[in-house]
Amino acid sequence: MNRNTCVTTLLESKQSFKRPRAKSILKSDMNGFESRLFDIREDMSVDVKRSEPRSVDQSVVLPLLYSPLPADLPTVDKDMLILSAAYHGNIDRYVRLRHPQKIKGELACLIRGIYHDPLFAKFWSLQPTADIYDWRIRRAINARFIMTNDLSRITPTTPVDELPYFIWFPQPAYHGVYEELARLRPEMKLQAARACIVANYQRSFEKIDPPHDSALVQEAQESPNPFFLKHLQAKEAQGDTTGEDHGSEYWKYFTIKHALKPSTLTILGELNASSIATTQTWIYDGVEAEMSNVEVSICTPEEVKQSGISDVMFRYPSTE
Repeated sequence: MNRNTCVTTLLESKQSFKRPRAKSILKSDMNGFESRLFDIREDMSVDVKRSEPRSVDQSVVLPLLYSPLPADLPTVDKDMLILSAAYHGNIDRYVRLRHPQKIKGELACLIRGIYHDPLFAKFWSLQPTADIYDWRIRRAINARFIMTNDLSRITPTTPVDELPYFIWFPQPAYHGVYEELARLRPEMKLQAARACIVANYQRSFEKIDPPHDSALVQEAQESPNPFFLKHLQAKEAQGDTTGEDHGSEYWKYFTIKHALKPSTLTILGELNASSIATTQTWIYDGVEAEMSNVEVSICTPEEVKQSGISDVMFRYPSTE
């Protein structure tokens, strides 16, 4: 059994009713409430006041994050297991655990899993269109295929919103792939050139010959090869510049240095689905999922957590 069941704490959680807004693009605003995955009481848990679900004992769930799943899952809130499976691109666990509808944070975890696992990306590329309803999933699949040296999904008719920007982490493609990508879809010249900066493909960068762009300059400043920054500065002097200020897409200013960040220092005493952060807006084309809080806390011995230590710095104080 896969335990597609509702636990008591979710039934006890209430949402307040808001005035419906007929012209809103959000279904929750149009209805005045958010649709719940489980509606056993047939009231969508609407009440006068909003109330958060009470804390749930996760002692049964946590070992399942790093152990084989039993044939019959215990009756638990399995949201954390779903997010972890999506985050790591574990096809078997994800297919077994997922609900008919996506849960909070699942989309971000899926995108992260697709970026980091080509086989997970392949799995999603074969799903019915109805299952890949979100263009961000399709864009993540395209990004992973590019980094796996395949441009079959990038055609002259591929919708613009499915053309990824972040196409160099966690694994750059072969340099010829970026050259062909810039030729095939000229509007992807900037990201192809940026990938060449990250991977230090100087000759391919010269062939692509991008204009000056503020986000590319940010990346070039982090490169140990001074050629890229000098090239972009020369382009600016010539007036060959995009003139773009990526204000609405500020995540483009984060460089590969930010993507290679270390594990968190925080040791959490209590873990649940919300411990998997999915609110950041950058690394994977404006989406990010971060599970290092959970990983650090699970790997920390119980006696350390019980001692009250909540930061790695207190376990291993620096001598500096």
